[in-house]
Amino acid sequence: MIARACVHWNQGAFTAIEKNRLTLQQEAVFRPLELVAGVIVVLNGGGVVGLALVHTIAWWLQASSGFWVVRKHVRFEMHLLSRRQIIAILRNGLPIGFAAAVAIWLQQGPLIVAKQSLLFSPDDIGQLAVAMQAFFIILVLPTAIGMAALPAVSRSVLRGDGNDTLFAAGVTIAGWLLGTIGGLCGLAIGPGIVTALLGPEYRLAGELLGLTPWLIIPITIAITCRQVLIAHEDYLVPLVGVVTGLAIFGVVLVPCISTFGIYGPVVAAGIGMVAWAVVLVAALMRRTGFDLAGCVALPGLVCGGAAGTYLVLADYSVAIALGVATLILVAGFAWLACRYKVLREGLSPGER
Repeated sequence: MIARACVHWNQGAFTAIEKNRLTLQQEAVFRPLELVAGVIVVLNGGGVVGLALVHTIAWWLQASSGFWVVRKHVRFEMHLLSRRQIIAILRNGLPIGFAAAVAIWLQQGPLIVAKQSLLFSPDDIGQLAVAMQAFFIILVLPTAIGMAALPAVSRSVLRGDGNDTLFAAGVTIAGWLLGTIGGLCGLAIGPGIVTALLGPEYRLAGELLGLTPWLIIPITIAITCRQVLIAHEDYLVPLVGVVTGLAIFGVVLVPCISTFGIYGPVVAAGIGMVAWAVVLVAALMRRTGFDLAGCVALPGLVCGGAAGTYLVLADYSVAIALGVATLILVAGFAWLACRYKVLREGLSPGER
């Protein structure tokens, strides 16, 4: 845990100096190295303890390497912080840290609840875990974009040029598109692919893949709004938003499980993430000229139309349903892209 914390600190430093390629370089070296070493240890009877040692050593090597790279690119001037500076760091940093912790709990909530519930068998929990991996993998993209864009968004806020609002608009619309593509693909080919790869006993995981990618839409909106609000030095509202989402998740959890079974924890998490996004969108609208209709309502209509079309036509032909839904997405988002052409024209090459 200490090593991983150091690695995250290094990655934050790479973001601050706008050299995120260094994060990619580090991950491209140490994750394959960890994988290969882990396989070798397991094949030679190293067991769980050996695998844990490989994991620990890999992260400490990455942390050490990261410190060296940071030192190479950043000139440090060591000095003691004043009491006022320490208080300011804690006052502004603690809400961000607590918000991140609560957000992780909300993301992991479906698995934690399913594991603790007596209603689901270990097989059902394992199938849900497989399906949630699609969500976690896709989630890497909006999370990385939000982190990488923070310095540029902060400069935009200082200049007052409105590009922070354009960033929020563009990534929000992209989140709608990404989540809908993942959701439609999960509905259409998820069961078939999972069954082909893992066997017929994993069909439930394939069916759950039709639901979990849709979580990307609200969480992308929430992450994007959070980053813009942080750039505006509004550190408390992101915490209020995610705590509200977690509270809503807790309120609707039991009814969702009673109604939807193993799908219930995912549905409850989705409702909680929507509540989280709603709070932050409302806060961002107060702060900026964020276009609710153009960034949320219109993309929602396009994605809802595509999903509804698929569900109606899927009983007749999955291929036709997916094709028509794709055409609706392409046409709708082509129009939205033209509507927000100014997003690209308003940014400098470096900010793009």
